[in-house]
Amino acid sequence: MKVFEILEDPGHYYIISELLAGGELYDRILQLKRFSEKDAANIMIQVLRGLNYMHKKNIVHRDIKPENLLLESKDTLNTNLKITDFGFAKCYDPQDGGMTETLGSPLYMAPEIIKKLPYDSSVDIWAIGVLCYIMLSGKPPFKGKSKDEIFAQITTKNISYSSDVWKSTSPEAQNFCRKLLIRDPKKRADAESLIKDEWIIKNIDDITLSDDTMLDIAENLKKFRDNTVFQSAVMTYIVS
Repeated sequence: MKVFEILEDPGHYYIISELLAGGELYDRILQLKRFSEKDAANIMIQVLRGLNYMHKKNIVHRDIKPENLLLESKDTLNTNLKITDFGFAKCYDPQDGGMTETLGSPLYMAPEIIKKLPYDSSVDIWAIGVLCYIMLSGKPPFKGKSKDEIFAQITTKNISYSSDVWKSTSPEAQNFCRKLLIRDPKKRADAESLIKDEWIIKNIDDITLSDDTMLDIAENLKKFRDNTVFQSAVMTYIVS
């Protein structure tokens, strides 16, 4: 997201940015009621291009999540989006051995962050892997009633692709998701190679999910989204 100007007066700072009127990604999916692999691929390639640009300049975002992916327009046919909220972003030197700060949103945090191991830009790839899994199934790959339960699943649980929704997705989509959600960051794909992935290039032109499957995704996503909003509200109340 572009920032055009920063102003201040004796009491306030003002950040003048481009207007992203379309709202958050998940809200748009729920509004559409229909969501296909082609739609998911279109979103993923936009995020990957943004990350590839950042990572080549040694910038890591460290808080990739749907709330930080905003759409340009309210027009439901326009799915152009921007990556926002660089509060946790950092410029780093790959020769320094990696970053060590523990930060991010629990559900999207990579295993190496949770284990307090040195990490690099591949943590952003893990985060969009979680995003991709949710977009294709409507459900998160890891669940838990507490942060510790979620962290335990992220670091140890076998990721399931056996539900009815996954049976309706293409093998290419599942393989793409698996390349992102690899616990060993050295084996995890990078943004540049993922842009050239078979699923992205093909853009799922010849595979269409049934209407029932699309609605199942929307219903799953609505439940997940409602819970996420509630949890955020509770955490904000506790912090304040």
